[in-house]
Amino acid sequence: MNIGLGSLAALAATLMVMACNIPLTRIQKRYQSKIMEAKDERMKATSEVLRNIKTLKLQAWDSQFLHKPRKLEENRVQLAVEVAKTGSTFCFYLLGITHVYLCDPIFNLPDLLSVIAQGKVSVDRVASFLQEDEVQSDTIEFVPKDQTEFEVEIDNGKFSWNPDSSSPTLDKIQRIKKAVGYCKDWWYKGLCTSVPMDTNRNVKENILFGNRYDSVKYDETVKACALTKDFELFPCGDLTEIGERGINMSGGQKQRIQIARAVYEDADIYLLDDPFSAVDAHTGTQLFKDCLMGILKNKTILYVTHQVEFLPAADFILVASNYWMAWASPPTSESRPKMGLDYILFVYILLAVGSSLFVLLRASLVAITGLSTAQKLFVKMLQSVVRAPMAFFDSTPTGRILNRVSSI
Repeated sequence: MNIGLGSLAALAATLMVMACNIPLTRIQKRYQSKIMEAKDERMKATSEVLRNIKTLKLQAWDSQFLHKPRKLEENRVQLAVEVAKTGSTFCFYLLGITHVYLCDPIFNLPDLLSVIAQGKVSVDRVASFLQEDEVQSDTIEFVPKDQTEFEVEIDNGKFSWNPDSSSPTLDKIQRIKKAVGYCKDWWYKGLCTSVPMDTNRNVKENILFGNRYDSVKYDETVKACALTKDFELFPCGDLTEIGERGINMSGGQKQRIQIARAVYEDADIYLLDDPFSAVDAHTGTQLFKDCLMGILKNKTILYVTHQVEFLPAADFILVASNYWMAWASPPTSESRPKMGLDYILFVYILLAVGSSLFVLLRASLVAITGLSTAQKLFVKMLQSVVRAPMAFFDSTPTGRILNRVSSI
């Protein structure tokens, strides 16, 4: 694999780190030698006390002779603190740069493909949102509610699929009166939104949604939306309460109930946003065959999907491509970023430095706490051994006691 000239910078940085390690290594070596000497002195003093324990106990000098091993232990701990300072300084930049920046990416390679796939889906959704037209606040005129008898009123409205088209697709619309659950006059429209609504009623009422019940039409809708087997599993069939926002239904069941609601509306135009996302492959195929290509075969359907197996049946296919993140492009005169690049870099550097300082503080606290604990364990163990009865020393070899003392 050709690494390129960029590897020279990494090589130079590595050589600089190695050069900086030379004086630190010498200091650490000197302190390490002193630690070993202090440890030997401590072991000699402890061994002297243990070998003459009978005399010390006979003369009641055991407490006085413990002062020398304690003093030597304090000296060893002080030298160990100095070594910890040089070691933490060495590990501070060595582990932070070499280990974290080089090892972690290698360890994360097995998850790379999965992360890329998930990231692409997220980028596609964010890109579609960022490419939407900006809504200008001055283009919307709010009318007090007491000045009109309608919730939504459009006066002499003109609609077009293409904003640049000279001839509107829909013209001379007098009024659109909005009723509960649907838009109704001479123009019908069915919509299955990306965040549909499930009312706190039973399944049947959620499908009818205020419309008149027609048993034949209802049964055909339920069958086309692959809900027959689900109704058989429900405790009360289609009279089962859905609950608040469909809390007791699975994602696939909620999605098919919402599609059934739009199908039962018997609209002329259906807009479906990824209707097969929450169902398995078998159910999705059945839903596409019986619903979109079956009961809705004479309707106008615009559906968005990532599943290419459903594309051949479409009359016209639009593919989103050649997109880019909006923040990476130069800002327009109408849209300026709220934060500049300097501020973002400052926050990043501040977080990096703060994180490094906390890592250093944690390592120092662990080292100091460990040394303090070792010192207390040594002193308490030595006191317990010296104050033990003579029967303990008669049955326990001195070498075994020294072996335990040297491990602290």
